[in-house]
Amino acid sequence: MMFAGVVGRALSLLCVAMVAANCGAQEPAGTSGCQDVRLRPGDGGLYMAFGWDDAQHAFDKSAPVLVCVGAGPDRRVTLTGTDGISVSPREQTTGGQNVALRFEVTVQLGRSGKLTYAQISVASGKSLHEGLSVTVTASANGWRFGKPDGTGLQVLRE
Repeated sequence: MMFAGVVGRALSLLCVAMVAANCGAQEPAGTSGCQDVRLRPGDGGLYMAFGWDDAQHAFDKSAPVLVCVGAGPDRRVTLTGTDGISVSPREQTTGGQNVALRFEVTVQLGRSGKLTYAQISVASGKSLHEGLSVTVTASANGWRFGKPDGTGLQVLRE
């Protein structure tokens, strides 16, 4: 009997240690490539981050941007650009998974602006997160992605 109690306590401690180690992770699995983390697990919302390259891109040629979101109820994720900046596809769903959703961004000659992000609950249709995500800055020779000065992110409750 005493042996069963010791083994039970050891297994309980092992489970607690595994859960604690996972909760301290900076980035859920399946979200590599998203260096701009806005919400970490435990910040009061689901994990959310953005990823892009530092390269200069040609006008009218697409370049990818990633929107990484943590697991939870299925959500629709939208990404829209200001005038002269198009995003394809405009919307994707998470399927309730940790995912890195890839969007293609195309910028017209000389256009600077921003990409605005939103997460909407598939079940209720309510907005969960929304706001400025990534900036687009044009120069004479092309355009680049960048991090905005302020996140402009609003965390809304369902």
